[in-house]
Amino acid sequence: MSTTPKVMTPFPSLFTSSEGTLSVFDVVTRTLTNTQAVLEMIEQANPNARNSSLMVAVDIQQLCAHSPDAMLAALHLQSDRFAYPIYHPLHQAVLCEILSESFGLPEHDRRTLVCAALTANVSIIALQETLFYQETPLTEDQRDAVRRHPQESLHLLRAAGISNPFWLKIVAQHDEYTDGTGSPKGLKGKEIIHEAQILSVCDRYTALLSPRSYRHAIPATEALNRFFKEIDKQYNKTIVHGLLAHLSLYPPGCFVRLSNMEVGIVVRRGEPDPARPMVVVFEDASGRRLEEPVLRDCFYDLSIKTFCSPSDFQDLNYETIWHSATESMY
Repeated sequence: MSTTPKVMTPFPSLFTSSEGTLSVFDVVTRTLTNTQAVLEMIEQANPNARNSSLMVAVDIQQLCAHSPDAMLAALHLQSDRFAYPIYHPLHQAVLCEILSESFGLPEHDRRTLVCAALTANVSIIALQETLFYQETPLTEDQRDAVRRHPQESLHLLRAAGISNPFWLKIVAQHDEYTDGTGSPKGLKGKEIIHEAQILSVCDRYTALLSPRSYRHAIPATEALNRFFKEIDKQYNKTIVHGLLAHLSLYPPGCFVRLSNMEVGIVVRRGEPDPARPMVVVFEDASGRRLEEPVLRDCFYDLSIKTFCSPSDFQDLNYETIWHSATESMY
């Protein structure tokens, strides 16, 4: 393995705002709360929904520009603090911002895509909550509601005064697949705008990663493997490869066991090798909790052995560990 030093980007545990100094976990919690408020506004046909959506989108863009790794980690580590219909749109919106920025989309277009990602599933919030706990296959009525939801979301957005044609087109097409098997119109390939294809990929990926009442979250590598099996059928190959390149095999916030048998949390994506992230270790090879977390850079000698389940470490103070990683780096 090369020992060429890497250029490190900002890696904050704290953000400064008009409210004072906030941890990244405080910021994500606030953004989740604001996302929930936006969705409720749309359901109520509140004319303030458009401006509120744009405000959340601007926050997401600024936070991703400041520290995308911190945002991704905080989202992963707090996935159980909010209901799935609230957590999921924010997670996919963050991924849409990161991925579309890597493709060179202009800031304004990215902002509209983020707004679409936040609001695309607004018509099935109650159904998503039901399905989160449901262990049986979807009923025919539920399948029909899923097929119709892009159009139903459009109706709600328009009723709330949202008329941006680009925003609405992304929402209308986000459930279309490149092989023509999607809904509601069965569009194919280039008939689907690029931004809707980005949202489709991020929507599917975040759904796979999210835990359910009957199963743990699927590890990132398994989710990506499922994508690669479906590339030629349903998803844009370039976008899926972009997701892998910019998210890495081990996203920030996932629990891993290293080749030396230590356990830790990924705090930075692997650069330039997506299989070799930076990890903050909190448990040694014998299973003993460390008094002070230790930062390990897999770029040099260690590697990831396997994923670990977050449910085995529910007593951890994530904020303390994240802050320790920051202090160790600088």
